[in-house]
Amino acid sequence: MMQEKDAKGAAEEMKRILVTGFEPFGGETVNPSWEAVRALPEEIPGGRLVKAQIPVEYEKSGAELRRLLEKENPDLTILCGQAGGRKWVCVECCAINRDHAQAPDNAGEVRRYRPIAPEGPAAYFTDLPVEKMVAEAQAEGVPCEPSFSAGTYVCNHLYYTLLSEGRRGCFIHVPYSAEQARDTQRPYLEITQMTQGILAAIQAAI
Repeated sequence: MMQEKDAKGAAEEMKRILVTGFEPFGGETVNPSWEAVRALPEEIPGGRLVKAQIPVEYEKSGAELRRLLEKENPDLTILCGQAGGRKWVCVECCAINRDHAQAPDNAGEVRRYRPIAPEGPAAYFTDLPVEKMVAEAQAEGVPCEPSFSAGTYVCNHLYYTLLSEGRRGCFIHVPYSAEQARDTQRPYLEITQMTQGILAAIQAAI
């Protein structure tokens, strides 16, 4: 009987964690954020992971995230995306209330200086322990830094959407993968490093 109670208690303590990555965009055939996310284990100490791919479209990304939040009701949500040109994994501290990019999303839509929520605050800051998340990733040998700019493309749009829903969560940007950087001067990390950094950050957040 005691063992059954202990097992039940342990199950109740397990956090439900939604982790997302994006589909390819901008002419790329892969998106390292999704490759890194789908390589994560299904279960980690203290948490069970639900993994999902998000479309690189302003409208559909927010709608899909809201659908997942309603369906899964996660205790914690970690969004991941590609930031080509960065040299390390970046844990994003905030999301701003603007969509603004020259490049179209995967539906062909271009948004310029457009508020995500006209009546919403200028920015939201995560309440997750960013400094600890970065430190844990670095301790695993993964190049990782905090960032105060998630951009103004679909990544930031999704992050703002999450925090506007009053959900606990964070956004993590990853660089190009080795595959994307082949025969170029692009900075990159191996997918295994990205997965390791995301995992360390999640465990720190738990």
